[in-house]
Amino acid sequence: MARTPPCCCCFVNNVRHLILLLTIFSISSLFANLVLFNFTAILDKDLQDDWKPVASLTSLHEYSIWHNRRRRDINETVFDKWKDGHPLLPKTKRPSTRRTTTTTTTTELPTTKRLVFFTNSPTDAPFLESTKHPITRRIRATTASSKTTTEIHTTTIVPTTTADVVLEEVRKAIEKYEHPDKDETRKPQKEDDYGSKTNGKDSNVEPVSIAKLNMTKYLVRTMIYAAPGVGILIGIFPSVLMIRAIGVRVPFAAALGLSAVCMVISPFTVSMNSLAIAISRFILGFCFSMVFPMVGHMIANWGTLKEQLFFLTSTFLFITIGPALSWPLTMLLHSNEVDLIFIYILHSVPTFLLAIIFLIFYRDYPQDHPWVNGLELNKIVAGKVKDMRKNRVMDTPCCTLLRSVSAYSIWVSAFGLFLVLSLFIQYIPSFLSCQQVFMVDYMGTYGILPYLGIPIVFIISGFLNKISMTSRTILIRIFNTMSFILTGLFVLALPILFYADKTGFARISLFLSLAPLGFTASGFLRSTILVGRAYSKYIITFYGVSFGLAFLLMPCIVGSLVLENALKEWLRIFLVTSAILLVCAIVFAVFGRGNSAGWAESSWDPLVSTKMLDLHLIDRSQDESGLIGMKLIGPSKL
Repeated sequence: MARTPPCCCCFVNNVRHLILLLTIFSISSLFANLVLFNFTAILDKDLQDDWKPVASLTSLHEYSIWHNRRRRDINETVFDKWKDGHPLLPKTKRPSTRRTTTTTTTTELPTTKRLVFFTNSPTDAPFLESTKHPITRRIRATTASSKTTTEIHTTTIVPTTTADVVLEEVRKAIEKYEHPDKDETRKPQKEDDYGSKTNGKDSNVEPVSIAKLNMTKYLVRTMIYAAPGVGILIGIFPSVLMIRAIGVRVPFAAALGLSAVCMVISPFTVSMNSLAIAISRFILGFCFSMVFPMVGHMIANWGTLKEQLFFLTSTFLFITIGPALSWPLTMLLHSNEVDLIFIYILHSVPTFLLAIIFLIFYRDYPQDHPWVNGLELNKIVAGKVKDMRKNRVMDTPCCTLLRSVSAYSIWVSAFGLFLVLSLFIQYIPSFLSCQQVFMVDYMGTYGILPYLGIPIVFIISGFLNKISMTSRTILIRIFNTMSFILTGLFVLALPILFYADKTGFARISLFLSLAPLGFTASGFLRSTILVGRAYSKYIITFYGVSFGLAFLLMPCIVGSLVLENALKEWLRIFLVTSAILLVCAIVFAVFGRGNSAGWAESSWDPLVSTKMLDLHLIDRSQDESGLIGMKLIGPSKL
């Protein structure tokens, strides 16, 4: 008798969708861990300014909803009433006057300019009616060649009125006019002048090269924030080798566990040095390098031929799910003065739980899973070849892929998507903390707005894929080009709207900035499945190279162009990103294609519509393979 799957009835014959959900949340957890430091670096008051995401960025620890609310409550506290509400009568006291005479003697050269100023100061009318003691200020200056005597006779009234403030400003202006050198000495020495004005006779301090100092700061900051990209690039090839050797389940569960451990250690690296921070972020990037090889393997073995694009698009939801679950919660906890150590631990706990669940539930092949019955297994394996060599698909197709122009066009498009994603996911908190923008109270909510529109457009793209008015190649090129051009326009409009003080439209543009990237589901993502067929998992694996390059390049660009965290500097960053997106769109519009390449067209079984044509396709095991279940169901119910 056939074994009944021990799963919920709604997932009978749909265990592959449970596998997909587990994969999506596992990747989202890794991604949230990867980018959390970019968000908390702005909030952390203990992190050095040189280690912030951009230069001239100080801690925003005191700027949050709940801190401001407490300050408002304190400011609105009434001190002129008793606890029972009865008012306190203030003590009446006649304002006293004090007459002071100050004589200042200064020595000046005969050619020094001097200002003679006689005035009767304006007074506060109601106050003078009660006191009848007007304020008088007379400044007399002589024209002696050697000495100048200035007598100041003032009558100061307490409390100070507006007239006293005006007189004080006039006095400062006169002093600055007559003694410009004295005013300059009070100004702090600029950093750029350090060492350049040092005289060897007066000081033993050796001149310091400011250019070298700034370059050191730039390299340290770039090392910290480009470390995840380096970790992804270095880890992609060991990940492929491990998957080929022992499968997906154990290496990916180990990556989740290592990421959880690294999240616990990361807060303590802030008190060490920049190298410790970079190493912890490198490890997080190395853990994330397992993602795309795992996605390719999962899609090839668990997705049906018709669902492979759906599986691929669904895994890209980590772009939205990771920040959406992490950033608002982080901001809420931090605004309630929860220490960042506990926030990092809170992120590590679900990652560790997902590692355990993944290790227990996931299987590399559906034939090995005890919950998969014969009907679902038949759907999964239909059209997939048993003997890859019969269909001219090699075990190591890297050389074939590296000679394919269509594969390069897909990877270039993936680089464009990940580059703009890197800009927003790493630096949108820094952009929101810019003085001209300064949307920091709800930064956790504002920060996730760009990613919320992507799933909506993904759904729209799913319906647009059914359009067949022209060839698939033309449709794929159109949707991919439209996706990148619209994204570039919205990204470029974002700083312009903030500069024009159109905050309402800027928030709308913030929501729409990355939403057009959802059309890539009808663009290069669809091309990946159609061009690669059985090669698709290898093309998806090399998405990791595009991802790593994007996360390596963006910190270098931002670190070199953003020096004061000013809006005009961010405009240049968005302009460069939009230009790169345009180049990627042009490359795919020329070389992208919507049909299978010559080296992959025979990698799928041409008799895809014939169910169970060869029973050897599912002979990995007996009971779990579903053969008994298929016999009990009978061919009439298929």
